[in-house]
Amino acid sequence: GVILSSAPLALGKNSGTLTFGTGFFAKEFDTNDKHTGGSFAEYNYKRLKLNMQIAQNKYSNSSNFETSFYLTPEFRISDSLYLKTRFIKNITLNTKQDEFGLAYKPKNNKNSLEFEINASNRYNQNSEYNQRIKFTTSFKI
Repeated sequence: GVILSSAPLALGKNSGTLTFGTGFFAKEFDTNDKHTGGSFAEYNYKRLKLNMQIAQNKYSNSSNFETSFYLTPEFRISDSLYLKTRFIKNITLNTKQDEFGLAYKPKNNKNSLEFEINASNRYNQNSEYNQRIKFTTSFKI
C-alpha cells in the first residue's frame, strides 16, 4: 500500500497536532482481489489519538464500490500498551462493526513491531450480528 500524508500541523501550544492524508491498498485473495482508496484525518494530543477515515473498496469480481467510514480512538496506557477502539460503518451495505482491543508496541521497536488482540461485534441491516476475536502481529522489515 501507499500512504501520502501531511506533516503534523500544530494546533496551538497545548492543543495537539492534526495530520491529513490519503492512501491506496491492494490485497490479493485466491478468487477476489480487493482495492481500497481513501482519505484520513488524525488528531494527536498527549495520550489520545483519534483517527477518522472514509474509504472505498472495489473487489475484482464485482463492478460495485463499497463506501465505509471509520472512527478509531486510541489511548496510550503506558509507553508500550495501548487501548484501541474502532467503529466502522459500511454505508453501502448498511452494516456496522464495533471493535475493542489492546495493542503492545515494544519501546525499542515502536514503529516496526506491534502485537494486538481485538474483540468485535458486526451487525447487518437485519440487526443480526456475529462476533470474533482477532490476533494481529505487524512488523516492518
